[in-house]
Amino acid sequence: MPPVKDPQAVADAMVRLALHPRKGVVVGQSATAARAIHALAPDLTGWVAVRFMEAYFRRARPAARTDGAIFAPVPEGRGVHGGYMRSGMRAGVGLGIGVLALGGLLAARALSRPRPA
Repeated sequence: MPPVKDPQAVADAMVRLALHPRKGVVVGQSATAARAIHALAPDLTGWVAVRFMEAYFRRARPAARTDGAIFAPVPEGRGVHGGYMRSGMRAGVGLGIGVLALGGLLAARALSRPRPA
């Protein structure tokens, strides 16, 4: 599910949190940008995020049905990197971040206009 962050960066952040507990942590520039845009326009950000995820799942290949690792170890799919950031996905992630950024800018512009009395 995009945007996907490098698993090593997420693991590093989790270790830092375990060593130096805090209420939360943001990993990566896209997450920082998304938080800032959400602070400016939460409804718009939610609307854009829903549309982005709906479009993503319409295009995503369905996963095979399995029992997973409940009854026996799985022979594949145990790696840290799942291939989510292959070249085709990078464009989609970048587009989603761009759309969120544009939405935030439009919302900030709308909020900064003087309102009629």
